[in-house]
Amino acid sequence: MRWRNIIHVMGLLILSLGLMMTFPLIVGLYYGDKSLFPMLSSILITSLCGVFMYIGSRGITIESISTREGMGIVSFSWVAVGIFGALPFYFGIDSCSFTDAFFESISGFTTT
Repeated sequence: MRWRNIIHVMGLLILSLGLMMTFPLIVGLYYGDKSLFPMLSSILITSLCGVFMYIGSRGITIESISTREGMGIVSFSWVAVGIFGALPFYFGIDSCSFTDAFFESISGFTTT
């Protein structure tokens, strides 16, 4: 398996997740709730991790992805998106453990 390909694609995915977190931030600012710090810190952490993963694997050209690499990308991305998606819950709710935040994040992404 070519790990740099997996890290490259995951970096792009995590960076896009960080950028997509700006929409809930805008909605939270519009309605005046207390989500400014949790969302800003989550956007910063998620985007920086995505950028570092992307920069760390720069210079490669992905011509093809094998089935094994594709399964690795999907598997690792679900876990990574769940972890980074849990950050706003973890930072924003006082009585929320990271396990509960991770559960809420995964259930939100899978719409269950």
